Amino acid sequence: MNYLSRQSNQAADFQSPAAASNQPPSEAREPILETPEKGLAPVECSNGRPETASKASPIPKAEGPIEPGQTRADWSPHWLTHWWPKLIEARLSLLSLIVFFILWEGVCYFGIIGPYQLVPPSKVIKIFILKLTEVNPDGAYLWAHALSSLGLAVLGFMAAALVGIPLGLLMGWYPRFNYIARPLFDIIRPVPPIAWIPLAILWLGIGVKAKAFIIFLASFVPCVINSFTGIRLTNPTLTRVAKIHGASDFTVFLKIGTPSAIPMIFTGLRLSLNAAWTTLVAAELLAASQGLGFMIQMGRRLARPDIVIVGMLTIGFLGAILSWGLTKAEKLFVSSRRLS
Repeated sequence: MNYLSRQSNQAADFQSPAAASNQPPSEAREPILETPEKGLAPVECSNGRPETASKASPIPKAEGPIEPGQTRADWSPHWLTHWWPKLIEARLSLLSLIVFFILWEGVCYFGIIGPYQLVPPSKVIKIFILKLTEVNPDGAYLWAHALSSLGLAVLGFMAAALVGIPLGLLMGWYPRFNYIARPLFDIIRPVPPIAWIPLAILWLGIGVKAKAFIIFLASFVPCVINSFTGIRLTNPTLTRVAKIHGASDFTVFLKIGTPSAIPMIFTGLRLSLNAAWTTLVAAELLAASQGLGFMIQMGRRLARPDIVIVGMLTIGFLGAILSWGLTKAEKLFVSSRRLS
C-alpha cells in the first residue's frame, strides 16, 4: 500500500499545469523537451519552462568531420592536433636550456670552477652587449669580427661546393673518370686541413687566400663524397627507359642522374658548412687581425674566458642561421622540381 500511494503521489507531482486546471489535452499539451544531456541539470527560464543548461547558455560546437563511432565531444580541431605536439616539444627544448643555464650559473656562483676557467652566463651576456660598442681588449667590435669570419667561411664554402659537387657527380657517373680521380682523392681525403697550413703560407702567403684555402679543403671532401653517393643511387630503371627512347648518356646524366642526387648533395652542403665553421678558428691563426677565431685566440692569451665563450657562441649562432637557410633552400628547390 505504501508503495502504491508513493507512486500515485509522484504521478500527481509530474502532472502538467493544464491537467491540474482540467483543460482539454489538445490545448494543454506542452512541446516535448529534448532529453537533457548527461551532466546538465534543468534550469528555470523566464517563461517558467525548464530547459537544459546547454539551451540556456549555448556551448560552441566544434566544426569539422566526425569519424564513424566518434562523438562530437571526442573531436578536436585540426590546428590543435597539429600544433599541440610541436608546442610540447618547444616547451621541453626551452626547459632544457633554462636548466642548463641555471646549472651553469650555479657552478660559477658557488665557486666550483674558478673565474679564470669559466664565467657565469650573466657575465657572458654583459660582455656580448659590451663588445657591440667596445673594441677592447682584442681591438675590434664583435660585429666586425663576425662579418670578417662570415665572409671567409662563405668564400671557402662556395669554392668547395663549386669544385666538389661536379667532381663527385662525374666520378659517380663515369667509371673512367672515377679511375683517374679516385686515387688522388683518396690520398688527399684523410689529411687534416690544419696540416695544410704550412704549405698554404708558402703558396698563398698569410692573407685571405691562404685562410680560404684551408676552409676550402675542409669543405671539399663532404661535397665530393655525398655527390658521388647520391648519383650512384640513381634508379637504373629510369636510366634504361631514357636510353631506350634515344637519350644520350650525357642527357641522362643531366636529366635523371643529377636531379636524383639532389638530396644527398644538400646533405653534403650542410656537412661542408659545418666543416667550414669548425676549421675557421684554425684558419684565422694565419696572422689575422680580425675574425671570431682571432677573437677567441686573443681571449685565450689574455686569460679571458668570457671573450672566448662570446666568440664560440657567435660562431654557433651564425652557423645555425646558415644551416637553417640551407635547409629552407633545399625544401624550396626540391618542391619546385616536383611541381615542374
